[in-house]
Formats: sequence, C-alpha cells, structure tokens
Amino acid sequence: MEDLARRPLTVVDPAATLTRRLRDHTAGAAGLVFVGIDGRSGAGKSTLADAVAAECAADGDGPVTVIAGDDFYAGGSADTRDRLTNAEQADRVMDWGRQRTVLEHLRSTGVAHWHPFDWNSDDWDADTAPFQAEPVIA
Repeated sequence: MEDLARRPLTVVDPAATLTRRLRDHTAGAAGLVFVGIDGRSGAGKSTLADAVAAECAADGDGPVTVIAGDDFYAGGSADTRDRLTNAEQADRVMDWGRQRTVLEHLRSTGVAHWHPFDWNSDDWDADTAPFQAEPVIA
C-alpha cells in the first residue's frame, strides 16, 4: 500500500482548471458563451466566478460579465416566507423571470441592464422587493 504521507501534495487552482475546460469546450464557438455556477450559500460561487473572469481578462479572452445571483433575490418578509413550504421558498427565493430577461437581452443584443436587489435598504425584508436606483449595465 502506498504511503500517502510521502506522496507530494498537488494543489489545484479551480479557476484555472475551469477556465481551461471552458476554452477547450468552446474552442471555435461563435457568439456569447454563458456559464452558470451553482451551489449553496457561502460555497464560493462568486469568488470562483470573479477568479475565472480575471483569468480570462488576463489572457485576453474577454470581455467577461459576471452576473451575481444575489441581484435577483425576490425579497419577501420573514412572515410571508414562513407560511410557504420549503419547496415554495426555494422556488421563490430568486426572481428567475427577471434574471432570464437579462440573459435573453445579453444573448440577443450583447447588452443588458437591471436594477439589483438593494440589500442596504431599510425595507430589504419587505414583501415588495427594494431595488437599487442605479442600474447595472452589462
């Protein structure tokens, strides 16, 4: 049996690995490429997306637009959420329609804009979602 304590440690850079696989998969592709990164809260999705975008930009593969899922939080008060089943809560936590519209505009015109959820609003926990006044333009 191999002595694992003597085996050299291999460090893997997830952003470099993902970027390399994206390049291999999209070689020769025309147009925009959309990549979704899914995972639980705090899993590192935003960190990975930013690292891939930085790696692409450094290699001249841009432009890369990172769209944060948190921008499309659907809002809602705790009282309202507590009356929903777990499946309903999961289905309604994100405003998928608004996010889809942004992605469709990016695909069809190369440009999109949206007003992100305003996490700093005093009313962030209201049933009507507060949005930032200034849009994000991508």
